[in-house]
Amino acid sequence: MPGLAELALADDTVKIRRALDQAGQKIWGFVVYRCTYEDDNAWERFKTIANARVQQETELSDALDIINSLTFKYFDNRSAFNGASKDHVREHFKHWCASVEAKAEHGDAFRDQETMLFSSPRYTYCIHVDAEALQSVMNGPQPPDVDFDGHGRVNIVDVGWEMPDREAYDYEGDGYERGEIDPTDEGEEPVEGVRLYDVGWMKMGMQSMGVPAFAYLTNPGLWMRAYKRPPEVWVR
Repeated sequence: MPGLAELALADDTVKIRRALDQAGQKIWGFVVYRCTYEDDNAWERFKTIANARVQQETELSDALDIINSLTFKYFDNRSAFNGASKDHVREHFKHWCASVEAKAEHGDAFRDQETMLFSSPRYTYCIHVDAEALQSVMNGPQPPDVDFDGHGRVNIVDVGWEMPDREAYDYEGDGYERGEIDPTDEGEEPVEGVRLYDVGWMKMGMQSMGVPAFAYLTNPGLWMRAYKRPPEVWVR
């Protein structure tokens, strides 16, 4: 009899299949930005671990067809992304989602669509790997050992997040006089200068980067349910 972990993964692969079918898409997997360039060997090891984690998960769930449609896309360009912030990556990702390349990932079905943005988790969230994240993955449990606690982690960025605009904010609609509150400050400890509760990204255990997170986020309303404000780590 399959254990709870196997049953959960089997359910997750069903969610991914269903999401692909409903969206008319052929591939899945997150877009990953390399934002540190000090150690090429560690980066190659990172990609090997990413694939190994998905292999483990799909073998557990007896869903080998899912791995055949997995395509992690890596942006690996020192001049463009070395030390890049989450905001920089988010803006690039938005533009890429509207590119001919992104629309061509699924054949001609989306050729005339303006953008792929928000059509699946692949085009709603991207992965930001900085030096801290890369080192955590190198220092964390290595496959075939499982990293249930998220010692190895990446940064997952929500492309739809925006810092509130003080000028455009609807103070009256929220029951305030203009200037009575600062919509960019919710009194939280600053995370990279942001004092909102939702800073637009979170740390995620790399163990979740394959099947678990992608399946969970096929429901667009679940980001805030999963959300862990940095430095906490979300592990699914």
